[in-house]
Amino acid sequence: MKNLKWLTASALAGALVGGAAWYIVGVEKRLAHSFRMVDVMADYQRYADKIHFAGTAENWELAGWYLWKLRKASWVVADGSVTEYRSVKKYDIAALTQTMLWPVLNHLDSAVEAKDPAAFQKAYETLVNTCNACHHATQHGFVKIVEPDTPTHRNQQYSK
Repeated sequence: MKNLKWLTASALAGALVGGAAWYIVGVEKRLAHSFRMVDVMADYQRYADKIHFAGTAENWELAGWYLWKLRKASWVVADGSVTEYRSVKKYDIAALTQTMLWPVLNHLDSAVEAKDPAAFQKAYETLVNTCNACHHATQHGFVKIVEPDTPTHRNQQYSK
């Protein structure tokens, strides 16, 4: 019985140490890897498109999923893990993400949680306007985002 307790404790300790090591290595790899801003913007656009159609169809679970994906994509910008693809005027994209995008995502999250179509539409319009305001602030005003009228990914069902 004593050996079984020791074996169980040893296995648990090994799992904890192994799990912690795996987590640390994963974080180190992530921090060493930089993401291109153009690729993150493509993720933003794809997820925003999908959020729009899921929310419009009142499929709140799907809208919440894509909102989470959009928020997750924003983390690499907010923590400074992105690189520019061309030289532009210096600006703090991490701060812009935190001060401009994250509050809008919080409003979208509230609308999705409340399952409120009107609040969702208003929050989505704010998202589009915020994207354009950020593009303007970062010398990319020529990139104009609009509310989509047809899903980019038409092989997905957005309704429940």
